[in-house]
Amino acid sequence: MRVLVKDIMTRGVIKLDKNSTLQEVAKLFAERMIDGAPVVENKKVAGVLTKTHLLRAMAQGLALDTPIEALMSRNVITINQMMPAEEAMAIPVGRLPVVNDRGELVGWLTRTDLANAFSEKYKFFTQDLIAVLDSLPYALVAVDREGRITTINRAACELCGVEAEDALEQPVQEVFNCPDLLKVARNGIALYNQKLQINNRPVLANYFPVLAEEKLIGAVALLHNL
Repeated sequence: MRVLVKDIMTRGVIKLDKNSTLQEVAKLFAERMIDGAPVVENKKVAGVLTKTHLLRAMAQGLALDTPIEALMSRNVITINQMMPAEEAMAIPVGRLPVVNDRGELVGWLTRTDLANAFSEKYKFFTQDLIAVLDSLPYALVAVDREGRITTINRAACELCGVEAEDALEQPVQEVFNCPDLLKVARNGIALYNQKLQINNRPVLANYFPVLAEEKLIGAVALLHNL
């Protein structure tokens, strides 16, 4: 299921009036502990004002009763609330006003909103992946190119007599003797039907290289009891 901007945006956005003064907005930013807000006219985004605008105005010696209309950025990028969050992430702007199909402001999307959303999505994806791996009827162990264990499923833990949290990030040789897995992690050449002993149990192993964007990053072993 795709995550949409409307699902993760900040609602109840503080809106500025173009006739508000430099002093009024500076006080508002300090009280609400925010560093930017959209300027709205007739429910639509007319501009954006940030702390940078305020600091620049003060450095220029502008009067505190100067209307922010003279300071705000007018060329504002807005995004529709139905835009996929992945597309919004590609826009190189720290904060984006979110509008509906009528162009009316309905929210505010920040990098923090995006980071939180994808952190949650990654967490659930990871949990689902672990559940899938643990349901496999054979043991699976993956290592990086240095031979450190990056993934180990429940069947592999039972076969090797270890707990997953103890095995992860450890050199695979400390968990079970498997030199061929290290070879594949370093040369990228798969090996099939290799026989070995793990805890005095005969095992048939298949080793496969793991690639990311055509770059060798490790190897995975699939282990079956004989």
